[in-house]
Amino acid sequence: MSDVDKTEQDWDNYWQGRNNPSQASALVNVEKHEEIRSFWVAELSMLQNRNLALDLACGAGTVAQILVELDFPNVHAVDISENALNALKSNLDNVTTKQSALENLPYESSSFDIVVSQYGFEYGETENVIEQVSRIIKPSGRLLFLSHKTGGAIHTEVISRRREIQTIRDIGYFDSARKIFAVAMGQAGETSTDEAANEFKAKRIQLEDLARRSGGLAQHLLNGSRALYDRRMHYDLADIYGWLDGMENEIARFIGRMKSMEAAALDENKVKRIETRFRQKGIDAFSSRILRDNHQNELGWILSGTRSGN
Repeated sequence: MSDVDKTEQDWDNYWQGRNNPSQASALVNVEKHEEIRSFWVAELSMLQNRNLALDLACGAGTVAQILVELDFPNVHAVDISENALNALKSNLDNVTTKQSALENLPYESSSFDIVVSQYGFEYGETENVIEQVSRIIKPSGRLLFLSHKTGGAIHTEVISRRREIQTIRDIGYFDSARKIFAVAMGQAGETSTDEAANEFKAKRIQLEDLARRSGGLAQHLLNGSRALYDRRMHYDLADIYGWLDGMENEIARFIGRMKSMEAAALDENKVKRIETRFRQKGIDAFSSRILRDNHQNELGWILSGTRSGN
């Protein structure tokens, strides 16, 4: 499997989790952040004379939706994940979508009047993405990105949530849950009832403590396990194992995505290098500043620029 194929699979796994109502409460949710939305509305309202707009690494289409609401006439969106694009199209059937990696955008040169991205640009291989973005922007076209900031509020939250979810896996709850279900359903083999019960109790207490502190996926796992145990006579053991396997896989995928978000965050030195490269590619008046919420928490880097020419 190539690196591009692996990235596509990883992002599909992530968006599958994001679109699953039973998992969504455990995930870092910036798509509906009101102060981020206000930023986009204010900035894009000043650019409504632009015709062709592209939401780069669009995810479920948070910024594309704002473009539509502001009556931008031609809105396009691109993402590497088919699951992300399916989520977008379920709400925005008038947005033209394409599936692609950022490093090889499937658009003609000088195609777009404005290219926007919310927490997406920084995930690509920087040099190639800058080359592609600079290529597809029309002369006098604008780019406007909101990117993760190292040490910012979202970056800090991502690290915290990743550690919480990592704890669920480290507890070893899933193996002990499989044993206790096998015992309860008379399929434990040589595993003793007392051994399974004592092991599971210790793991459950740790998970309950985590759920009290953080809720989210830990609480969902507890609730689901209890419901399955109470109704265990209505299920085959294989079905219960299937649910536990699915939850365990979802945790592994979430941890992987959070690690990617941590790694993608931009520090000041990276931003300076990005500015230099964009300027070298003809993106003039490039600037960077920090978006803060009403409590002065740093939400990310605002990167903007205009391609030279008429």
